[in-house]
Amino acid sequence: MASTFLAVPLKKTKEVDVTNSLKNFISSNISTIDNPEDCTHEIGEFNKLRNNAVCRNLDKNEGSLEILYRYYDQLDVMDTKMPFDETHVPQAFKWKSAFESSSLFNFKSSLTMVNGQFEKACVLFNIGAMQSQVACSQNLDQDNNLKTAVKYFQISSGTFNYLKDQYISNGKVQNESLTPDLSIECLSGLSALMLAQGQEIFLKKAKDDNKKPLILAKLAQQCADLYSEALKFMNSPNLKGFWEKDWIPTVTCKQSFLTALAQYFMMQEAKNEKKFGEELSRISYALDSLKQAQKQAPTSQYMNSILEKFYSDPDLLRAMEVAHQKSLKENDFIYHERILRPGELAPIQKAVIAKPIEPTFPLSGKTEFRDLFQKIVPIPVNQALVVYETRKSDLVNTNISKLRQATQNLNGFLVALNLPASLEDIVAPDLPGRAGSKAAKEFKKIPKSLLTKSNAIKKLGGMSACTLTMDNLPQLLSRNKEILIEAIRILDEEKASDIQLKTQFGARWVRTPSEKLQAPLREESRKYNQIIEAAIQADEIVKSKFEQHRNIMELLCGPETELAKSIPSSIGALSSDLPVIKELKELMEKVETIKAERQTIEFEFQHKTSDAQNSSDIINQKFMKVYSTQGKINEKDISDDILRKTFGELEQQALSSIRSQDDLMELIQVANMIFVQEKSKDPSFDAKRRDKFLQELASAYDTFMEICANLKEGSKFYNDLTPILLKFQNKCSDLCFARKTERDELIKDMQDNIVSQPAHSYVSPYGTDSGTNINIPKGPPRPPPPAFTGNPNPIQTSQAPNFYSGNFQPIQPQQANQLNMMPLMPSAYNPYMNYYQQQTYPVNYPYAPNPILPYPAMQTNFPSAPPSNQFPPLQQQHQQQPNQHNY
Repeated sequence: MASTFLAVPLKKTKEVDVTNSLKNFISSNISTIDNPEDCTHEIGEFNKLRNNAVCRNLDKNEGSLEILYRYYDQLDVMDTKMPFDETHVPQAFKWKSAFESSSLFNFKSSLTMVNGQFEKACVLFNIGAMQSQVACSQNLDQDNNLKTAVKYFQISSGTFNYLKDQYISNGKVQNESLTPDLSIECLSGLSALMLAQGQEIFLKKAKDDNKKPLILAKLAQQCADLYSEALKFMNSPNLKGFWEKDWIPTVTCKQSFLTALAQYFMMQEAKNEKKFGEELSRISYALDSLKQAQKQAPTSQYMNSILEKFYSDPDLLRAMEVAHQKSLKENDFIYHERILRPGELAPIQKAVIAKPIEPTFPLSGKTEFRDLFQKIVPIPVNQALVVYETRKSDLVNTNISKLRQATQNLNGFLVALNLPASLEDIVAPDLPGRAGSKAAKEFKKIPKSLLTKSNAIKKLGGMSACTLTMDNLPQLLSRNKEILIEAIRILDEEKASDIQLKTQFGARWVRTPSEKLQAPLREESRKYNQIIEAAIQADEIVKSKFEQHRNIMELLCGPETELAKSIPSSIGALSSDLPVIKELKELMEKVETIKAERQTIEFEFQHKTSDAQNSSDIINQKFMKVYSTQGKINEKDISDDILRKTFGELEQQALSSIRSQDDLMELIQVANMIFVQEKSKDPSFDAKRRDKFLQELASAYDTFMEICANLKEGSKFYNDLTPILLKFQNKCSDLCFARKTERDELIKDMQDNIVSQPAHSYVSPYGTDSGTNINIPKGPPRPPPPAFTGNPNPIQTSQAPNFYSGNFQPIQPQQANQLNMMPLMPSAYNPYMNYYQQQTYPVNYPYAPNPILPYPAMQTNFPSAPPSNQFPPLQQQHQQQPNQHNY
């Protein structure tokens, strides 16, 4: 039975391992997954699923369809989570044409693309093909098998039609070099062919049930028209010679045979209605069509197989001949009606029973399908989470920066008034006498507040710790610059290779140009370069400020005796019982209270994420619920509502603290004026020179603490930037590796096509070699290899394996130590963001406390960077181009 129908062959592919590419994408883009190793099992299951679905021989049964369904559904779900393309997971997929004989007629026999939609299209083609094979494998002697066959022919027709409309026609898979089996003409022809075969089964069932001749004629005519439509697409000039050798004869034979059946059944209807002229005309038409079908049959036994196994009437030709002779004799002797030509006969109405059934998703059913990556959220949800985190970080950083700036303004204000040091330069009330007394002469020269500041600096390590941190910044900067330079070098090499191949092959080189494909990465590298340049300027600001106050800061870090000697003497005496002094002391206590409250507010801002209301799981659930119900996320409204509930009270506290500072500073200003007037009443109390020096010391303390904070933020900034740049380098490497795989496959296909062409069909642009039309460029004879003497030299970075060479292997950590370079981590393209942007920070904090990624970038929670001494600087691998990049 199977020999009377045509089953579509499956497309073939080869195994791929997506482990590294998926892990790298997860680590760079999925903020809900802390460790990509947590997905190792799921990725392994995905690899196994693909290999079972498309890389091994499948039986022609519904179990094989379930495997294909599940793999396609998994790909469909991954489109929203981890799409396979150049900008997300750049994995190359190679698929061969379903019709292997097409290679004999110079059709493209295979195609490699870095495109998940291409993978889905090929899988969907195989689903339609397997549905046709399942239908053809049914034994049609039983009604249940008839239903199964007609169902899968209709579903196969709908699958090919859906593939044509949703993937090829709308440009999801758009490539000039697609294999012909994915062309619109081929898919349209296969869809019509499957529908014709399904209609033919309806015709068989109706004939077995002894339906009226008119019904059988209508069914047969519709079937013949479907075969005719399929034949029209199959005979398209673009597909000439593409099909297997027996396909065109089989479809042509079926079209003629079904036309004969339609006319034969219509002849019986005309006979019943006593339309003798029409009866003779139609039996003549039917007999001619049947004889034509016999001539068009692919084999001599094909027609016998159809008549005997399908229509249970092996003597149909004899029956038609007998009927024709009888009708002709009766008409000659009795009726004398004119025999109409086929074009003059009334067209037979068609009964459209078989219809394409387009697939419903998920193909394996909503209850049966299980997503392997359930814990990974869709990209729109992940992007919403990233944008929410960005909004939250911006809100937190902005409020903290306002508080720090207000505190800095308050400190500067107090330094200008020499407070609280000037309050401590008075004689305590329990000391007898006034100016000139022994107690006054023994008055301690270093104010208590100044001693507290000096001790605080010493606890932080003093100048030595500050200098050490500052000296480490250039090394951290150099490491990041070298990683970025190496990433750009990889892109430059790939681009140069693509330009060279485009020049060599011309119009035959049809893949996407590197310049266009690398544009997002180039823009990203420019952003990183701007970030590094801004960091260099911040380093210079910190260094300049450090040098400006170095001497006075060293004095604060020194022994108390040296500090006391350096402070100018000024002996005066004021009673601490004065109202203004008491008022100033109370105001200074309020200053300390405000500072303590701000530290608490800042701590709350930084640690509010531990609140259950603001946890990532709850935010994720909110976004997932909206996305699942609406298909989109209004991120701004949801984020604003959550942030208002989470940080609204803290923002009010921060605003209130800043406002209260303004009122406090006015009170301090007035009280200090009175205090200064009181001091000026005693001529022996000359504190101008001393006050000025104390102001310098207080200012030096504030500067030291500010520089320490800047250096800490700068070190953290560079260490946080390192893994980001390494991931960017991996993105470049993975893209170039995928392009290399695509390039190699394309070159191989072009070479195979050239070899398969007849000698006269290829004319080389370089001319011809003797005895052949294929040019073999000739060059000078190869010189002998140089003699080697002496000991082998240590390995050099210039001898490191080229990324584009065939024997490229990832550099291992132990090799990296020998090469004094950062190892390239083997992974896939990780497009975790489109660009990188710093937030606006106060000038006294030149570094961003945390790298902030703006919408629509994707943000990753990177682990804490190791100490800088664990990152040896990258050695320039291509010393012949040292000035290729300006950084």
